[in-house]
Amino acid sequence: MAENENRVQIDALILVSPSGEAFLGGLPLSLTKTEFRVLLFLATSDGRAFSRKQIIEAVQGPDYPVTDRSIDDHVMNLRRKLGDYGRVIETVRGAGYRYRKPVQGRIDGGRNE
Repeated sequence: MAENENRVQIDALILVSPSGEAFLGGLPLSLTKTEFRVLLFLATSDGRAFSRKQIIEAVQGPDYPVTDRSIDDHVMNLRRKLGDYGRVIETVRGAGYRYRKPVQGRIDGGRNE
């Protein structure tokens, strides 16, 4: 890892910035820059839920010309690329999205609490 890179590891997910590299279970993920930024933002936000607008502003800036619903497309693509692990990106009804760390040894987001 280069000296100026920051590595975030959450369970089996590793995100390296600013290179934009992502790994799941040691295997590389092919993410767009925006997908990487959305995933990094949510994964490092301690389980807090964010509105679509808040996510856009965090990853693209406040003046970025995009609709709120474009985040839905990025989240859908992330979930698809993450496979079963994609369940950690939860839809929070009336709020937006959050990253919920999986219970140790599980990838279902701990829904059996």
